[in-house]
Amino acid sequence: MANIEAGKSKRNGLIRAARKSVNLVGDELHPHTYLFSNPGLGKTYNVTKSIKESGKTYRVISGSISMFAFGIDLMVAHFEKKEGEKIFIIVDDCDQILDSVDNLNIMKNVLSGSKVFQRTMATPTHLLNEYQRIILPNYQRQGEMGYSVPCEDFVFVFCSNYKLPTDNEVKDAIEKKGATKSTNKLMSLNAIRSRCVTKDFTMPWEIEWGWIAEVILNDYPDFKVDHESKVIILDWMYNNWIYMTEHSVRTAEKMAQVMVDEGDEYRDAWESDFLI
Repeated sequence: MANIEAGKSKRNGLIRAARKSVNLVGDELHPHTYLFSNPGLGKTYNVTKSIKESGKTYRVISGSISMFAFGIDLMVAHFEKKEGEKIFIIVDDCDQILDSVDNLNIMKNVLSGSKVFQRTMATPTHLLNEYQRIILPNYQRQGEMGYSVPCEDFVFVFCSNYKLPTDNEVKDAIEKKGATKSTNKLMSLNAIRSRCVTKDFTMPWEIEWGWIAEVILNDYPDFKVDHESKVIILDWMYNNWIYMTEHSVRTAEKMAQVMVDEGDEYRDAWESDFLI
């Protein structure tokens, strides 16, 4: 129970941070929010739900796509927004858009400074759908390649497994390695951190399990099995955690489906499907 209560506390903290991001609109220094934690805990779901409940306009955009595709998604969001309206851009995972110094430089300009997403490379229009091709000319200048999307009305909320380095971590890396490609990237990642209110929700595995358990037991009315079976699933996850290939609310949901499909043989199926 202690782990479940600790997991619940962590999840409530994430929800509070998401709600607080709504109040940051108008804060010129820190209008954006960056939330990171262990993977598979439903960060994007909880953040989206919280911002939706606030009545604010939002878009969920994947951060695990190319920078070109990310910019096109921003272009569509900007084209469809009402004049003067602030839109929350919830970025689901950041693997690709924070993957290189070039991408990070683009994102630094998006979050502050020019507040424009600018792509100077030629745009492969064959990769766009018909709607995107129609609106693209609104974001291109005659005689120039690429496109530019104004971002001053976007409030970004990043949901990530990607930890941004602190000032001290960057300082220590530079003292040990000097100016290298890796330390340059650390500095750029730290610059993203400086432009956001950053909240760390990483946790020991027992509390991560407690977060998942609290969701399954108390906040998942359409789960496929009854309470007793939920307890069996969560107990098995707790005792086999270090040997499991994945840990998430979705994992528990898949295990429940196995119980439904396999009958009395479900434990053998779990060992085959979810253990290394």
